[in-house]
Parts: sequence; structure tokens; C-alpha cells
Amino acid sequence: NRMSSVVISPWEQNRELYTAQNYQQLIESYKSWVYVCASKNSNAVAAAPLRLYVGKQKKDAKILVKTKKLEKIVSDRLWNQGNLIPYHRKAVELEEVIEHPFLDMIKNVNPLINRFDLWDGTELWLELTGNSYWYIYKDNLGTPQEIWPLPPQFMQIVGSKEKIIAGYVYRRGTQKIPFESDEIIHFKFYN
Repeated sequence: NRMSSVVISPWEQNRELYTAQNYQQLIESYKSWVYVCASKNSNAVAAAPLRLYVGKQKKDAKILVKTKKLEKIVSDRLWNQGNLIPYHRKAVELEEVIEHPFLDMIKNVNPLINRFDLWDGTELWLELTGNSYWYIYKDNLGTPQEIWPLPPQFMQIVGSKEKIIAGYVYRRGTQKIPFESDEIIHFKFYN
């Protein structure tokens, strides 16, 4: 048995183990019906509009960014959506944020790609490998400025005794680029 010499942590037991080579094989399966299905899903995710909302704790509270009132049907849907309750539990009113640095960054992701391309690639890599990674480029003050999606077949999670995820390493050929854990956003399908 090839796996008998591999030490598997208790939290890894009963999970499939993929090597970088296996991820490459998954990426290479992007043809025929896999291409059709994965592309339909990733295009649908990328086409969905992104909305940012703020919960006001008082009706007359001033918000530091430009907002607009919500239509009743939208407001009712947000109030009744169970997974959002922890976020608006203390709010008395919800408004849509229409101007915010995050919205600007997500619209103009980086000099090479736009919002659609970011979400299309992110979802496509999730469909093919179950993983997708964003490198968040920050300015000297630590403020995020750009998002760079990174192909999952070249990423490796680095653990330590103190943290399950201590960082990441991007490997392309002989080149290795280390990243701190707060520089990468890791999207993953549960497996």
C-alpha cells in the first residue's frame, strides 16, 4: 500500500489526499462535458450582482459611506434570511452601501482583470479542484489595493505547531513564493 508510510493526522482521516500533480490532472480535465458544466456554473456566479449592506442600530444613525434605502421586498428578504441574522441582529434598519473602497476594489480588481473575470476564475477553480486562492496586495498602510487570483494547482498550505494554517507557498517550476496567512483568502468546497 503506497499510503501506509504516510502519517495522517486525525482530522485528515477518511479524506482524499491530493498532491499538486492530482490538482494539475483536475485542471486538465477542463474539456468536454466538464468544460460545459463548470463554465455554466462559473459564468452564473460571475454574472450575479454583488451588493454590500449596512445595518443601522438607530434610525437616525449617520453612516460614513454613501448608502440608499432598500425597497421593501429586498429589505424583507434580508431580514428573513436565516444565515444573515447574526449580522443584522442589533440593527433596526438595513441600507445598501453604494460607495465604498471595497466595492471599488472588487470592480477594478487589478490592472489585468475585472470583477467578472475574478469571480469566473474563482468559481471555475472551485468547480475543478475544490480550491481557489486570492492574493490580497496591500499598500504600505496595510490597506488592500488589488486582488490576484492564484491557480490552485501551484498553491501549498503550510502548517505549524501553533497554527493549522501558518501560511502558503506558491510553487511554479523551481520558483517558490511564500505568503503569510493574512495575504491569502482561501475559498474551498467542503470535502
